[in-house]
Amino acid sequence: MIFYFHLSGELPSNGIPANEVIAIIKAVNAEIKETQVYDKILVVTTNTDISKQVAERAAYIHRCGKVIFIISLPDLNLINKKLQEIDFNQIMKKKTSFAVRIKKIKGSYLSISEENLERYIGNQIINNLDRNIKVNLINPSILFYGFVTEENFIFGINLYSGKRPEIRKRAPHTRPFFHPCGLDPFLARAMVNLSEMDRSKTLYDPFCGSGSILIESKLMGFKTYGSDINQKMLKGTILNLRALNIQGFNLFRADARSPCIQKIDCIVTDPPYGRSTHIELGKLTFNNTKSLSNLYRTLKNLLVDFFRKNSEILTRGGKCVIALPSTLEIDNIILSHNFIIQQKFDFFVHRSLTRTIFVLEKV
Repeated sequence: MIFYFHLSGELPSNGIPANEVIAIIKAVNAEIKETQVYDKILVVTTNTDISKQVAERAAYIHRCGKVIFIISLPDLNLINKKLQEIDFNQIMKKKTSFAVRIKKIKGSYLSISEENLERYIGNQIINNLDRNIKVNLINPSILFYGFVTEENFIFGINLYSGKRPEIRKRAPHTRPFFHPCGLDPFLARAMVNLSEMDRSKTLYDPFCGSGSILIESKLMGFKTYGSDINQKMLKGTILNLRALNIQGFNLFRADARSPCIQKIDCIVTDPPYGRSTHIELGKLTFNNTKSLSNLYRTLKNLLVDFFRKNSEILTRGGKCVIALPSTLEIDNIILSHNFIIQQKFDFFVHRSLTRTIFVLEKV
């Protein structure tokens, strides 16, 4: 089975967006036979239908569906030839209406407009049918989607829309407790997915802050624990969780270097850093009125203890997904504490901060 995933486009397609989808597919134990990343499109061949699970979880997809055909360097004659090979009578059996939507990706190969290509394909489908089926642009019983990339045309049946409108409503500024360092909900959700979480596992965020990661994990139905050393942040997290009617959360106050938990399957976290950082180290409170280099030195010391202690509670093969400043040289510290670095992705936040998202595995 071949599926397409229309990626959102605000991040490089072959970075977090595509790898988030792949991680979700792995989490539901589907076999991935082949993947191909185009600009804003991911095509995956699997042994089972995973489109619904991905659509319900992924942060960085607009929609997904089943691929009918893919052609390179397309023109209208080649598209028509492929359409003639398709048994639309079988595809549209028991369907009463249809519509065609075309999305041209930036730098797309064909010069024809989206609207004209929609009409052209729609007419070809009608001509290939043995019975009359109406075009319904508002609520079709089957929706065909075509994507024109730089050198390819991907055509298929749209199955599900993503959750982006719902996720956008959970932006940090909409919450009752706001903190300027609150993690973007799209990134928070993607980080949870990159950990390959499933409902048999337990996730822990030891720097839970205002609760972005906990919110997305709980809304996907996962057993989730969170802690923070700052009591004010914990109270704010509770407000944010309750505002979304999230029940059954497990929160406690703890130093991330001394977790009050025995074993955990996944760690997903965003430690404190940046210009508004407040880090408590025992009795020492460090504010970034000092230089950024001093802050990073303090953060490195914190992370040495964090990785040492949390590698003890993370199960072998468990994932740790952590966001850190891209300028922080941390690879050797990670590798020295029984972790391997599986993936690294840069995420631009603003002029003064680019995050690197690490996907680690405990060995």
